[in-house]
Amino acid sequence: MDIIYNLDVQKSRRIKTYVTLHDSNGEEVMSQILTPIKADLAPGEDTTFRALFQNPPGLARRAGVDWSAEGTNAMPAEPARSS
Repeated sequence: MDIIYNLDVQKSRRIKTYVTLHDSNGEEVMSQILTPIKADLAPGEDTTFRALFQNPPGLARRAGVDWSAEGTNAMPAEPARSS
């Protein structure tokens, strides 16, 4: 489980969370898009998300989290940030 926190001074409209698994070379090996639990976050408010991958590839070594293009299931223009 991870936390999303609104650092803005205005209400934030949540868009879909894009979670990826990467191999040791940084290549994406699996991904999923999560619908937010809360659609809007007030300033300073947070929410959680959980990504469960069924049968993840044995090559998966790192996870990345980003946000899909607003209102779509498209992957983000930039690759997910690995952690």
